[in-house]
Amino acid sequence: MPATTQDGDHSVQNTPAPTTDGTMKAVRFHGKEDLRFEDIAEPKCGKGQIKIKPAWCGICGSDLHEYQGGPSICPTSPHPITGEQVPVTFGHEFSGVIEELGEGVADTWNVGDRVCVQPIIYDGDCGACQAGLINCCYSNGFVGLSGWGGGLSEHLVVPEYAVIKLPDSVGLDVAALVEPLAVGWHAVNASPFKPSDSCLVLGGGPIGLAVIQALRARGCKQIIVSEISQMRKEYAKEFGAHHVLDPTKDDIVARCRELADGQGVNISFDAAGVQAGLDQSVLALRAKGTHVNIAIWEKRCSIFPNDFCFREKTYMAVATYVKGDFQEVINAIADGRLDMCKKMITKRIGFDEVVEEGFKALIKDKDNQVKILSHKKYLDGKSRVTYKDGLRAHGQRDSFVSNTLLMMMPRGSAYLTPRTAIEQNIQLHLITSTMGLAKGGVLRITQSLLYGFTFCCAAIILGIYSYFLAYLVAHDLHIAQQVRAVTGISGAAVAYLIFAALLTPCLGGVPVLAFLAIALDIGFCGAMIAVAVMTRQGAYSCSGYVRTPLGYGSYGDTLYYGTYRSACRQNTAAFAMAITASIMFLVTAAMQGPLIHYRKEEDPFGPGPSNDYTFGYGKRTMSMFSHKSETDNHDTDMEEAHVGTVLGGKAAAATVVVPQNYDTTTGAAITGSTAAIPGPSSLTEPPYHDPLALPRGTEPTTRGNYYS
Repeated sequence: MPATTQDGDHSVQNTPAPTTDGTMKAVRFHGKEDLRFEDIAEPKCGKGQIKIKPAWCGICGSDLHEYQGGPSICPTSPHPITGEQVPVTFGHEFSGVIEELGEGVADTWNVGDRVCVQPIIYDGDCGACQAGLINCCYSNGFVGLSGWGGGLSEHLVVPEYAVIKLPDSVGLDVAALVEPLAVGWHAVNASPFKPSDSCLVLGGGPIGLAVIQALRARGCKQIIVSEISQMRKEYAKEFGAHHVLDPTKDDIVARCRELADGQGVNISFDAAGVQAGLDQSVLALRAKGTHVNIAIWEKRCSIFPNDFCFREKTYMAVATYVKGDFQEVINAIADGRLDMCKKMITKRIGFDEVVEEGFKALIKDKDNQVKILSHKKYLDGKSRVTYKDGLRAHGQRDSFVSNTLLMMMPRGSAYLTPRTAIEQNIQLHLITSTMGLAKGGVLRITQSLLYGFTFCCAAIILGIYSYFLAYLVAHDLHIAQQVRAVTGISGAAVAYLIFAALLTPCLGGVPVLAFLAIALDIGFCGAMIAVAVMTRQGAYSCSGYVRTPLGYGSYGDTLYYGTYRSACRQNTAAFAMAITASIMFLVTAAMQGPLIHYRKEEDPFGPGPSNDYTFGYGKRTMSMFSHKSETDNHDTDMEEAHVGTVLGGKAAAATVVVPQNYDTTTGAAITGSTAAIPGPSSLTEPPYHDPLALPRGTEPTTRGNYYS
């Protein structure tokens, strides 16, 4: 018989969720440094279970430990509760939206509710569970590590007891931080902390920052942090630490005693898990002080009992969180006590970038990363499915037909795909296209104007020295090498700047061209500095005896055309233009970085699968007639959800404008009339055929595709 967990008045069975005939994408852990993006069976609700579509999922230190050296937490034999073993789906720090309710769940839940998941799996029968210590369950595990799916998938089913509803004021991205924040919150809860206490926090990573925020939310007057990384030290101070020490430069024990009435701190929280930090922490405690271990150690450490005995110090350890910690954290976020938590998010990545931009980035760039969130889905509000759900849902392509259809749709209509929808009052696609161009377009126009200004500077130099060269040739005078050099350099700069100014509005930010432009801009900057050196006589006074490219003489002496003074002044103008042009070339080189960034994110055709269904971001396409390769699986992060436009848990009827006689495979031109089809009357009603979705049999697949 399956183990039964009592959660209030509801009995929830820890049984594996049944599966549908469909498949979904998931990031699966197979072993050390072996994560795969593959197809697995899509689950459906069993009794007392809730199906969730993840929105944001964080990458935890536990995930990193498993990836680098596991499996250690992930079961290598069937787990006593889930029955699963490696390979398992990763992701236990996540938020999402309810898309299906199982039999027997409470009436308080509705499809469309925004939720986060408390991932501890427990049997409910052992002594620890009976005492309310679910984190100490003798058979415990974690969603996203021990089975039952995870946040790095398109769908998962969890017991009702694991689901916590979010208030409207807490966004889905911030909700993915509740799990790590709850670890720090529980550590402070379990400790003997009082607001008047002095506290030392070892480590400024995600858990250390969570402890800092929890202490700050409880009114701690003295928070001392020990951290080596410069970036994390800055984060610690910003998040509320009163003093940030560097153990490679500061005597942690002496400084803690100095800052805490000469006695030492009341409580130390170890979120680092290194021997040197432990030794310093214990010695930094005052009499009757408490050391709280939060860290998961990679190897055995040593403790000298006498360090505790003679001052009656206490060593205690905490494990994750208990019931109530999640809700307390959510309440603290909602009422502003944890107002800094969103700054923990240092990077957001796509579902298919988890290994390279997620795991490997945290390993290689851990000093600059705190929390990386992955694969934001399609929902941005409570109980409603937005534009992000719709036109480019699962199986669809950025074709002429899909773009044309959206532009045909009048305001006030809603488009329903199979079990997905665009909410009413959709803006015209033409408007979204303009919005998509706006950010990058302004930057490219600015860059083009900068090139135009630099062109004027170079053209003035070229004009002056072309005159000098023509004068010297016409009068058969000696032509100095510097005159030839300045003329040649300024001429080359003028030619380059003409092309740069003309091409930047349409091609600015294309990586290959941008890197070439950076090299040329820096090269011409150096060349203009050389021109300034060769024309430096123009920086001096043009009175008395003057030296010019046309010769030497008194400023009033007459040349064939003009005077030495006029030639000197022209040389002065060339010098000034060379200095200005060199500065402008540096500016245009620096501008290439933002141009590349916006070029990668910009999508001139509005929201779609390449830009996470937001305005103005994503991979640029060259034409609205472009058609994705049949092997491009980016759209699969929008697997059809069992939801319509949800209003109070019911699917709202809507008018759908659809073309008839549409070739779903080739994307052929639309012919014939249009028809209005009513939306489904309930979530259980079979959905109507989606004229834009590829048939199930033609779905691209990458089953078993390796990430690394």
